[in-house]
Amino acid sequence: IVCTCVGLSRRRAPTSTRSCSSATSDVYTGQSPPRTFKDYLATLDQWERLLFDHLDLIVSPYEIIATLDSHEAIYSASDGSVKDYQGSFGWLLSSPDGTVIIKCSGPAYGKQMKSYRAEGYGMLSLLRFIYRLYSFCQQPLPDALSLFCDSKSLLDKTRTYLQHSRFYPNTSLQPDWDVVQQIASTI
Repeated sequence: IVCTCVGLSRRRAPTSTRSCSSATSDVYTGQSPPRTFKDYLATLDQWERLLFDHLDLIVSPYEIIATLDSHEAIYSASDGSVKDYQGSFGWLLSSPDGTVIIKCSGPAYGKQMKSYRAEGYGMLSLLRFIYRLYSFCQQPLPDALSLFCDSKSLLDKTRTYLQHSRFYPNTSLQPDWDVVQQIASTI
């Protein structure tokens, strides 16, 4: 399979300051905002928390954003697999010299698990991590960020979902719709 890239972009005005604070844009009723990124992830809905089941932050969230924003090359890889109907995924970000900056892995859920769904979980986890990282640091998402995925069918389906501003009821009955739709929504 040919490696293809998916772009993550948001059109937001850049801010003049690049410092991060531990407060987030999320509203916390009756509670103080989380102080650490791990605490922040613990406040997410269960479906999203499970995407970061085994998250290993080798450097701080602030260093990750600085690296991503520096326009230096950062490599991403995600993968998913199935064994005995149990799905799992993993992904990492690394520098060009191979130094791992972040890695994450976890279970992929679904009734009839296939490697396509597990691959989707890996890409979804990576995309949601980037989204939540920038949210936590109250920074605008980068104008463009290229992520690589070796599942052509996942990329093709995501492109199809991105072409439509809304989805149709019959579409939601397709296998793996939930994962692919969330990937498209995150992009």
